[in-house]
Amino acid sequence: MAEQRLPIVDGDDGQWGTILNQFIEKEHHNTGSNNAANGGHKTITLQAGTSSAGTAPLKFASGTLLSSPEPGAVEFNNDKLYFTQTTSSTRRVIATGDTNITVSDTAPSSPNVGDLWVDTN
Repeated sequence: MAEQRLPIVDGDDGQWGTILNQFIEKEHHNTGSNNAANGGHKTITLQAGTSSAGTAPLKFASGTLLSSPEPGAVEFNNDKLYFTQTTSSTRRVIATGDTNITVSDTAPSSPNVGDLWVDTN
């Protein structure tokens, strides 16, 4: 496997372009020709955060929802996380709750407020 690292200024003379292209192409799509398909992420690898504030590997800022739901979009607004499905472009709220909630594949006989029931059918 080729070495994977960021280029070193004044240390990679002559190799700068090769190393930079390897780094960029690691997670970005490249068709090899000039077209709009270039540059988008092909995969995203998130490194783990730490226990310190401000190091979460993925963080959403609350904002205004799109005026029209867009299939595949993930949005966050006022403590709700949304995902828009592809089949009918319907925006759905992703269920959230306390860290000690239980999830079951059958409806509880006497549900409690905060219980989460997942329909697996």
